Amino acid sequence: MRALRHVLRPLVHLLVARQITLPFLTNLLKGLFVEVAERDFPIAGKRQTDSRLSLLTGVHRKDIKRLRAELRDGLAVPPAVSLGSQLVARWNADYADETGAPVPLPVQDTEGGGPSFEEFVASVSTDIRARSVLDEWLRLGVVSFDEHGRVALDSGVFAPRKGMEEMLSYFGRNLHDHIAAASHNVLGESPPFV
Repeated sequence: MRALRHVLRPLVHLLVARQITLPFLTNLLKGLFVEVAERDFPIAGKRQTDSRLSLLTGVHRKDIKRLRAELRDGLAVPPAVSLGSQLVARWNADYADETGAPVPLPVQDTEGGGPSFEEFVASVSTDIRARSVLDEWLRLGVVSFDEHGRVALDSGVFAPRKGMEEMLSYFGRNLHDHIAAASHNVLGESPPFV
């Protein structure tokens, strides 16, 4: 467990930094557990049942049935839609001026009756307080305060940087190969990989 925590810590750091949440990761991992168990751990001459996959993975049979259907239908795991991404998309769609630029929102309800940042966040999720979102977004540079003290969105912050797709491709390939070789060796399979 100590080695696993050590290996996963930088990955979790990256996920939190990019607002990929635990519920999204949990669903992704369930799908991967089912996929790997089904493909890599068959019993010769026997069909892989939902019950056996549940035993191997710890994933509930109900989830296994759904995940196997998604794999058969060729459905990819949906893209990570973090609360931050949902909020930015909603702000750009519902609170934009005639040019399409996001309009600044007052932090709290005002006498003018217009939408506030607090109301806006609550309209998307009541699980997280608007102040927590605001503090995190200020830290990340997603928002700033304008000259009137309103919250102004910089939607360009959520746009991927140039070359990001290539960096992520190398990131995934290199880490996959290294972990696959190390796992092969730890499992005692031969010949060992250098």
